[in-house]
Amino acid sequence: MLFGPDRPRLRQPFPTFSCLDAPYETVVTLLESLRQNGIRDVFVMPPFQGTNPSKSIKHWIKFAVDGEINHPFQTAMISTERFKTWREKFILLPSSDFAIVDELAKARIGNGDCVKSAADLPIDLAQKEHRLLLFEHSDDRTRSCLLPRAATSCEFLSEVRSLGDVRWGNEDLEAVRSVAGEIGCNLQQ
Repeated sequence: MLFGPDRPRLRQPFPTFSCLDAPYETVVTLLESLRQNGIRDVFVMPPFQGTNPSKSIKHWIKFAVDGEINHPFQTAMISTERFKTWREKFILLPSSDFAIVDELAKARIGNGDCVKSAADLPIDLAQKEHRLLLFEHSDDRTRSCLLPRAATSCEFLSEVRSLGDVRWGNEDLEAVRSVAGEIGCNLQQ
């Protein structure tokens, strides 16, 4: 008998797991199941690149920061549908406004200097240079790209903030500015 009155029980401080690519709803379901079974002290390490929305969310864009990690970076998610996130700033836009941002994101991802693999990173990157990792999801497909430099990341985020046909709220613009701030961009209010 492995455990019993005559054998000491192994003790762990509390269960820990990472939810790297798990959709938010899957993780919440797992945590609820653990709680129902008496396991309450569970530490969940959120994914570094933010929430992975469930497949039911058809359109979303994510702005994440890439670079030397010394603290959790600000992340912003934009969608036409409301959903829960781990810690990202969430921007809900009407479909017509989202389409404008989505068009810009798709164009940027299709740009030739958009880094698709680590081998394509510029060799002379500054050691602590942060860049924008851009994700765009539509048509059941997620596309992504790493903007190769902080300067190109700042230019893109500045373009996003200045889309005049998008009805941004003040908190929406602040969410984009906070991601830009993590990269080192100085976007005006």
